Amino acid sequence: MAWASKFNKLSSSSPDLDLGADVALSAKKFGELIYSILENSSNNKVINVTFNNDSGQDYTRSYGVNGNTDNPEINKTKFDLTYTGWGDKLHVMNFCNIDGEEKLIIHHVVETDHTEGTNADAEPHRIELVGKYTDTTTGQVTRIDCNKGNQNDYTADDLAIVILTDS
Repeated sequence: MAWASKFNKLSSSSPDLDLGADVALSAKKFGELIYSILENSSNNKVINVTFNNDSGQDYTRSYGVNGNTDNPEINKTKFDLTYTGWGDKLHVMNFCNIDGEEKLIIHHVVETDHTEGTNADAEPHRIELVGKYTDTTTGQVTRIDCNKGNQNDYTADDLAIVILTDS
């Protein structure tokens, strides 16, 4: 089983937390993307993800927060992966990455919403998402961009990791 991985841990503030922008990721059939975003009450951050630097309307998702009804969105220019607002975030996205096929994803998030009280008082939120990247002409995903959108920059110790395999 051949694995490939890449990580990006910021040492200072940045609007992007990208993987594969400098050197392409290995083209593998399956991937797991992990983000850890730490916040405080004065620094709201969002996670917008695109594949292969593609900002076309190639992203579709359906998500639920805390077990509530699905919220479908089609023909988007990115995966918007932030839901509840202020708080620490742990994201885990699994995706298939087969050449010539849509890239299917399953995404799980735990967020602490600081607007509901202090860290000790705030209950975590659970978000589940399924989606797909519909561009089948770009081959396999070899670049994953994480952009802050119109919110605050990512800060030191924010972390992104991708693990890829063919098995």
